[in-house]
Amino acid sequence: MSLKKQSVEILWTNEYDKFHFYDKNREIDYRHCEKKIQESLLLHGWIKAFPMIVDRHFRIRDGQHRFIAARKLGIDIPVVFVDNFDDEDMFGINNASKRWTYKDFLHYHVQKGDKNAKILYDLLKEYKLSVRFIFELAHLNFHMVTMSEAKFRDFDKEELKKKIALINEIVDSIKIKSERLQCSLITLVEHPQYNHKRFLNKLSYQLDRVHRCTTVKSYIEMFQDIYNYKSVEKVVFVKRAL
Repeated sequence: MSLKKQSVEILWTNEYDKFHFYDKNREIDYRHCEKKIQESLLLHGWIKAFPMIVDRHFRIRDGQHRFIAARKLGIDIPVVFVDNFDDEDMFGINNASKRWTYKDFLHYHVQKGDKNAKILYDLLKEYKLSVRFIFELAHLNFHMVTMSEAKFRDFDKEELKKKIALINEIVDSIKIKSERLQCSLITLVEHPQYNHKRFLNKLSYQLDRVHRCTTVKSYIEMFQDIYNYKSVEKVVFVKRAL
């Protein structure tokens, strides 16, 4: 096996205004820039072996968090210009330091112009929901490796908002903040025999039976017992497979 040495020119600069953020990159975590990265740059400086990667349009493809921290500190930045750096390359090299999350990929599809991804993203922001919950609500199940190629089906935004309102009313009564609890309630409110007034009434005098569970299935079973308490007609709630 023969090894070939590749030389890449690294340019050092403090001309921050020349560079732009790439809109399809993940959202910037400014707290991460101000704390962890600034502390690292102050201690070690910007390590030359990990330069900022920029395309021919001066858009930052990798290193946007370090760029913000370095600009705040006023230190020079090592830059490498790469012409053939596509989005898949961006996912791969970003994941080496911090993996892209479902929220990152959702934001990516919003920036690509996917209207259905934007519906989910808007709901995520408006109601301060977790990505897992909003994906469960929309009956989506994307693996991280395929998220960049994901196609979002059409959603009825108003219908999703109605379900969120029902679930939030239940959560407010229970006063337990839990992603698993919220996800379990999707199974209840989507059941064709579910009666919201009935459940809220049953909850009002059985709150002492509500406790934290370790799985969505356990929450569903607990809420099923509460819903069916002293009822002749029992309803069985089964989580729908995605």
